Amino acid sequence: MMMDCINQDRTATVLEPLEYSPILSVIAYRHSAEMGSSQVLSHNGFTERVSLAQKLGYTVTGENCGVWARMWFGVKQIHQAFMSSPGHRANLMNPGARKIGIGVWMDKQEIWVTELIAK
Repeated sequence: MMMDCINQDRTATVLEPLEYSPILSVIAYRHSAEMGSSQVLSHNGFTERVSLAQKLGYTVTGENCGVWARMWFGVKQIHQAFMSSPGHRANLMNPGARKIGIGVWMDKQEIWVTELIAK
């Protein structure tokens, strides 16, 4: 569903839709799980994620990270929050981007999301 939201916004502006990458999603999920386990929202380890993605043939163009209260936010609200932030929006709407990995980690109260955008 997150992919649908992202690609609807991209195609509405005449950008090519992003292709879902299971490999990038595993990398993104690991980061979301680390953030959720430590309860710290961060881009720590971004260089390592970029390096791993490069070894697997991807060129990372951006990373979006966020945390939301599970009680109040669903997929559409999370996507809208990313799109309302100029930096996050720029990552998702990058015309050079072709692939995306999405990692979601949840506990009883929060949803931790990492989007790894790449060529």
